[in-house]
Amino acid sequence: MNSFDDREHRRAKRRRAAKLKRTCRPWIYAPCRLYHYVMLYVRRYRRRHPYCREVRQSEADRWLERYTDWWNRMQQLAKLVMILLMYFIALALLIFCSSDYTCLELMDSICIVFGYQSFDHLLYVIGL
Repeated sequence: MNSFDDREHRRAKRRRAAKLKRTCRPWIYAPCRLYHYVMLYVRRYRRRHPYCREVRQSEADRWLERYTDWWNRMQQLAKLVMILLMYFIALALLIFCSSDYTCLELMDSICIVFGYQSFDHLLYVIGL
């Protein structure tokens, strides 16, 4: 490829990006479009700031951070719900099988299965 081809390729990429920006889509696609615009911003952002220390924190970054923080919190809560569900199932098994384990030991072992050190560690990670 020579420099003319490179230029043509760059032009084509610019044209494609401009078309994507001005393409009119119905409002049912609004979440997709919002995601698309955020990703365009993130792509531009990453290209300009390859190192994190150079980045100035803008309003959009704060919004993205808040959104990702909310998403992580939701994941943690889903995990907690799953663990509690497993706990109640195991508790029912304990009652019916009359085992020697205590409930806290059982909870610790369930949390270890999920990748935490103990039940206290899970509560610390979630922030309760």
